[in-house]
Amino acid sequence: MRQTYALLAAAAVLLAGAAAAQQPATFRLTKSPSNTGVCNGLDAAMSREHTVTPAGDKAVLKFPGGNDEDMKQVTPGTYRTELELGRVKVEFVADLSKTPKTLVVREPREGCRWTGEAP
Repeated sequence: MRQTYALLAAAAVLLAGAAAAQQPATFRLTKSPSNTGVCNGLDAAMSREHTVTPAGDKAVLKFPGGNDEDMKQVTPGTYRTELELGRVKVEFVADLSKTPKTLVVREPREGCRWTGEAP
């Protein structure tokens, strides 16, 4: 009987840990002071809330306005995707493996950058 309770308790701890690992992280991005030109045109959209929800070896990036984009895992707990926003290609990298969690958005051609942290 004690073994059954011990197994149930261990399973509950494992499930709680797995559920915690799958919790969404919410980010409010801030622009880099060096952003200019094309970057400034994206500031309004980037400064709004973004949410990253891990799901196994993928994650879902939820944009303001309800659009979702799949992200691929590049290392355990780190996810990446590239998007074209108008004429600009941006890279989103979410690192959920550390505290604080981070979301970095880069546009390498123009040097645009936005960053955010989640607890």
